[in-house]
Amino acid sequence: VGSFPEDVTDRLYDTILFNGSIQFFHNTRQVLQDASEKLKQRPGSRIVISHVNGAKFVKQEVQQTSSMGVAVRNMPNQVSLESYAKLFNMTALYKKDLLASNEEYREELDGDDDQFYLVALEMN
Repeated sequence: VGSFPEDVTDRLYDTILFNGSIQFFHNTRQVLQDASEKLKQRPGSRIVISHVNGAKFVKQEVQQTSSMGVAVRNMPNQVSLESYAKLFNMTALYKKDLLASNEEYREELDGDDDQFYLVALEMN
């Protein structure tokens, strides 16, 4: 059990990863804003959001949940990611951007966000 950013030290980070977890926070915008404030304020610092089962899995989990502790939000879509990026002076990067220079994983992680969700917000 943890929370963000209360369980994070006062240090600043190059990268903050939400791996299979962003859907458990009630206020995605606030969590990402808090995360952006924990990043080193230099170009290339990133917030990475991923889910191995994809956005469709999370959406189904949200629809089926009736008890606490299960997904409460869908994965951020392109519209919300672009909005967050603008708000936090960042750039939204999508799977194709993140895998462009990494040929060994490109095919393995290919497909839409319903199969494997991977995005990042990168500091300008």
